[in-house]
Amino acid sequence: MNRLDKSFGDARPLTNRIAFGLFVILSLGFAAGCSPQSTRTSQPAPVAVTSPPFRVVPLDEFSSQIPPQGTRTLIDLRTPEETANGVIKGSRLINFNSGDFAKQLEALDRTKPYAIYCRSGNRSAKAGALMTEMGFSDVIDLEGGVQAWTDAGNTLVSAD
Repeated sequence: MNRLDKSFGDARPLTNRIAFGLFVILSLGFAAGCSPQSTRTSQPAPVAVTSPPFRVVPLDEFSSQIPPQGTRTLIDLRTPEETANGVIKGSRLINFNSGDFAKQLEALDRTKPYAIYCRSGNRSAKAGALMTEMGFSDVIDLEGGVQAWTDAGNTLVSAD
């Protein structure tokens, strides 16, 4: 009998105990590496938060971003018959129903911020979607259109 056999009897149980001990140690090590307290947790890459290129905004936000307070180019999308009753001061007129509406949009600088409106918000929502498709980077739309503007007691001026 060799020395192992004298001390512990058969060597196989010792080998089994060593193997089991290694298994437990390794298992605990892997479990610790996967636990929430581990210092090896991976963090997701930071994501830049940006606003979408087209948003429908309430009256107070809209009015704070158009001249004279804000710097957005203001576009009235209504027909000449509708704008004859007045426009929001500083508006540029681009008739949504005209045959060359998209061509008129193409002439605009897509990197500048715009504020659009129509009578109730229907046409401006469609125009905003088109402007997004065309690559405009920052467009807001007056929720409720010019009706919301006048219902809140704001005035219109004659179209130029």
